[in-house]
Amino acid sequence: MKFSLPYGSLRKDLSLEDKYVTSIVSPPRLPNVDEVERLSSAIEHPIGSPGLKSFLSGARDVTIVVPDKTRRGRVNIVLPFLIERLVESGVEEEAITIIFANGAHAKQSEEEKRNILGDKIYLSFRIEEHDAYHGNFVDVGATHFGTEVRLNAVVAHAHRVIAIGPIVHHYFAGFGGGPKLLMPGVAAYQSILQNHRRTLTPEGNFHPNCEVGALDGNPVAEDIADAVRFFPPTFFLGTIHDASGKIVDAVAGDILQAHRLGAKKVEQMNAAHLDEPADLVIASAGGYPKDLNFIQAHKAIHHAAKAVRDGGVLLIFAECREGIGSQSFLQWFNMPIDEMKRHLFNEYTLHGHTALSLRTKAQRITIVLVSSLPDEVVESMGLVAARTPEKGLEEARSRLTNSFKAIILTDGSITVPRIKGA
Repeated sequence: MKFSLPYGSLRKDLSLEDKYVTSIVSPPRLPNVDEVERLSSAIEHPIGSPGLKSFLSGARDVTIVVPDKTRRGRVNIVLPFLIERLVESGVEEEAITIIFANGAHAKQSEEEKRNILGDKIYLSFRIEEHDAYHGNFVDVGATHFGTEVRLNAVVAHAHRVIAIGPIVHHYFAGFGGGPKLLMPGVAAYQSILQNHRRTLTPEGNFHPNCEVGALDGNPVAEDIADAVRFFPPTFFLGTIHDASGKIVDAVAGDILQAHRLGAKKVEQMNAAHLDEPADLVIASAGGYPKDLNFIQAHKAIHHAAKAVRDGGVLLIFAECREGIGSQSFLQWFNMPIDEMKRHLFNEYTLHGHTALSLRTKAQRITIVLVSSLPDEVVESMGLVAARTPEKGLEEARSRLTNSFKAIILTDGSITVPRIKGA
């Protein structure tokens, strides 16, 4: 059997005998979907909120929160659609500000921003980019959990806010999009840390409810939801995408209620129900931008690892053209895991959390990484390095018996394996 997996902006080919492959799982591609019609339908049927025109009534200004380059949200389609409706509702173009919800991510180049927004919007509107480390913030309150909510002043002082972006599974916050566009999307770094450290128990273990697809009982998700009451009046337009990135569904309205409905649709579309875990899972991180760096690719590793039995092997394809994605990430692998847990609980960092998550998985299974990262960097994380698909498969097979069973995930960033009875 020959198959091809996304890798950066290209694809990598690989062959594996049919007798080993139990299933190939690909996220759906839905042809002949009218993206603008889906957006229009969502706007015309808001969930838990007045219609967009009523929401905008009397608005002095509107700030639109958009995702950064790490999220494929078809912003160049959604923004023109949305701005047209804002103008129809009486909002002057000069009163519209667009801000990138970078969260704690690195800044983007002007070219990257322009590619996301499209030339016309990039050149015609006030464009801001959130900086969690050095931005101007407003203290707006504290959640019931104790998280101090500090929002970017551009958003905090806005008369009306509209948040747009894709709804996707998130490996510890349950789902991305919705309220996450503001918290942590446009929050101060310390606010982000306080929220994200709720993934850990005092022993340094991961909270059992901080899981992909889980909102109820998830302390991170519930803390974010509680922060919504400190947002300015906010309308949400959330998009749902197929494997090609095309918008195949959308929800709009109240940022919590609409996001909940969208999350249910995403789970129905992208959860892969499997009878049992496999000896070998071969997966792609989804290609660029999902594998632009290792931190981003980890999300696909986290998903795909769920389909691997204890002691099995995950062969993951992730180019990582921009390297690791963090200057501090690798230092976490220089200490024993118990010390790592204690250190992380006492001095929580976002990338330390990712490092512990990866290390925990690498203790349970072998992870073989096909990437452009230097071998010594990959091995320092406890992974097996491979420069080619063939070498990766060779490394994987050397750790398995001749009767192994394999599952192929063509896009591990989208597909979430669900094992029956787990």
